[in-house]
Amino acid sequence: MEVVSIPLQGYLRHGDSVQNESTIAPGEIQVMSTGTGIYHSEYNASKTEDAKFLQIWIIPNVEGTKPEYHNYDIRPLLKRNELATFISPSGNTPAHLLQDAWFSMGTLDAGQSVTYRMHKPRTGVYIFIIEGEINIAGENLGST
Repeated sequence: MEVVSIPLQGYLRHGDSVQNESTIAPGEIQVMSTGTGIYHSEYNASKTEDAKFLQIWIIPNVEGTKPEYHNYDIRPLLKRNELATFISPSGNTPAHLLQDAWFSMGTLDAGQSVTYRMHKPRTGVYIFIIEGEINIAGENLGST
């Protein structure tokens, strides 16, 4: 399994069975390939602040690989009113996955527009709206 953790608020602590330990915050991501096997845990690193994060699990296109774990600071890529791609299968982004999956993030001001281009035919798009509303192909969507 390919596991991507994206903190939205607070600090996320990670520990695993191959001796990785770290804490990540908003603007950083964690990418883990479970490969042949790994035990892991993520939990709120603070006793006083809430932690909110996305954790996305993706089935890899290669099996039997060695478990891997990496943290990446994606803050230098993030620019207001632009989409920044920070994970891809090709390795031309800070992080990569063993699957035809691309992760992009953006913070848009009201009235701003961006265009997302598909990277590969017959792949889908999954959108998380963290805050506010957005119009995609004439469909109004909002956070809940």
